[in-house]
Formats: sequence, structure tokens, C-alpha cells
Amino acid sequence: MHNLKRKIYPGNVTGLFVIIALTIILLSGCTIKPEATGQENSLCILIDPELRDSIENTLLQVFCPIIETPQPERRFNPVFAGMDEIANVQTSRNLLIVAVLNQSGPVSQLVFNMLSPEIVQGVSNGEYFVFSKENEWAKDQQMMILVMADPASMISQLQEEGGELFSIFDDVRTQKVKKDLYRRHEQKKLAADVRERYGFDMRIPHDYYIVREEQDDGWLRLKRGLAPGRWITLWKSEPLLANPVDTSWVYQTWSMLAASFADTVQANLDYLHFKEIEVAGLPALEMWGLWETKGPQGGGPFVCRAFFNPNDKRAYLIEGEVFFPRGEKEPFLRQVEVILSTFKVDNNNIY
Repeated sequence: MHNLKRKIYPGNVTGLFVIIALTIILLSGCTIKPEATGQENSLCILIDPELRDSIENTLLQVFCPIIETPQPERRFNPVFAGMDEIANVQTSRNLLIVAVLNQSGPVSQLVFNMLSPEIVQGVSNGEYFVFSKENEWAKDQQMMILVMADPASMISQLQEEGGELFSIFDDVRTQKVKKDLYRRHEQKKLAADVRERYGFDMRIPHDYYIVREEQDDGWLRLKRGLAPGRWITLWKSEPLLANPVDTSWVYQTWSMLAASFADTVQANLDYLHFKEIEVAGLPALEMWGLWETKGPQGGGPFVCRAFFNPNDKRAYLIEGEVFFPRGEKEPFLRQVEVILSTFKVDNNNIY
């Protein structure tokens, strides 16, 4: 009844064995898969009530982390469901099924019955933990099954491997957002003009336009034409003798730019965060938090990424902001993040 393919997750730096392909034929004999349902930032979690009571907080920390916008918002909004709701949630765009072997709830029993004795033994030994499959019960669906021997082991694995587990859903969401952003009327001519005049290589969606240019100072600012408000700023330094990028430099450089905006803004230091990332394959620092105006009250979330390109000896800073006081801001912040992720360095054409 069930066809299981086993594969070790590629690129795992922590030694976690992840089974990538798990094929489940469970609910109907329909040969045509429906389209996935639900928002791209919604996560359906199919779990037994007893297990949920034990591990809900850890699940939310891993898969639904909170960001301040300034209101607390989750990267994925959780929707918990039990076995009696499986027919309603099986086509969810992001579906997480969580089970343990030492409990007899219907979700755990469903998963247990799907596994061969060899896989059950591997789960009991901690060798296997994650089963992941795309487009299983619906088109454009990401499904993941987490299985451990008991709740304590599940919590331990979630805490150890949370970043990788989150990224499986997050990467799929990023691709969905990117597809939606650029599916029509991408501004390739405008992007080519910006690349030619500034050396910034970034894809520009159809509804953004240049609102400010300071070519002599090496920066420009784009704005989305429709509400909610979104802005993108691209900046580069003059050639430098050394890499200046650290947390202090990023904050000071962003603040210098923010003071030049039409509505002068500043960062709220109580919400400022930093982390190391990569931009265009180069080491970078990401700063994120809340911007706020110095004049009439206004503000929202922003994200800023800075890096040094050793080929042209310039430091780059790319940033985006969101203003939407009436509603949820995280989906629009994600759009800004995805646009920034298209930024590339053209080392064949140094400006």
C-alpha cells in the first residue's frame, strides 16, 4: 500500500540523516492531484493532542519563529489539526505531520503503519527522523513527517536540527514568493539601466519605480507604486583599502542613508539584530529590526544586508522597508527579502 524511498539528506553539516522521499497513497484513488490550498505563510501541523501538549512550544520555536514588526508576527502561522481533520488538511500547501512510536494516538499509529520494520528500528535508534516530499497530496505542496521514539527525543532533535528543518519549508516558500513577484511584467529594461549606470544587478518587479537617485554618492532608492508601502535602497562605497563591514559599520552606514531619505528615519535600538549570512556568494552581515520616522509617527520592519566585494574593493549595502500599520507585515517583508536575494555581483564588469 505504501511505497517508501530512502535517501540521506544532502549537504547536512550536523550528521542528521534525513529521508527525502516518502511516497504515501492514503486517502483516495483519485489520480489527479488538486492544487495546494492555504497561504504560503501558513503551516498545517497534523499531530495527536497528547503529543501536542508535550512539544507544541518547541514546534512553534522551530517552525513558526516570531519577528517584531513591531507587533509579534510569525514566519509561519500554525494551524493545528488532529486525525479527524485529515481530509480537510491533506492538500495544505505546507503540511507537517508529527508522530512518536511510544504513543497510540491515531496520527502516530498512521505513521507507524506506514513504516517498514527496518525503518521503525532506524527511528528507534535515532538514525532516521525526517521524511520529506514535495507535491505528495497536492500540487505545490511541501510535506514533512517527523518521527521519533518518544516526546523527549523529538524535542531534543528539534532543538538540535531546528535551523535545517525550518529551511526546508522556508526555501519552498521563498521560491513561491519569487515566482509570484516575477511572473508578469518584470522590469528587465529598468534593471538593465540600473546595472549599466550603478553596477547594481538586481531583478525588479513590475510595480517598483525609482523614487530617488544619488548617482554621485553611489545609491538609489526604489518604491512600490501601490500600498502597502515598500522601499528598496541600493548603495555602494568608493574603492576601499580594506573590508570595513562589521556590525558598527553596517549600523552607521544604514543610519547615514536613512537620514537622507525624504522622510528621515532611524532604527529603534531596542529591536536591532545581526547575523552572518551570504550575499551573492560573499560573506555578509544582515541587520534587521524596526525603522521609525523622526517626524510624524510611523515605522515598520526593515532588513539590511552588507558585504565587501574583493574584486572591485567596494562595500555594498542593500536594504528594504515595509510600512503597513493596518495589518500583517511579515508577508510583505518576505517579498522585500526575496527581491534583495536576487542581487548579484557582476565580477566580469567592475564599475
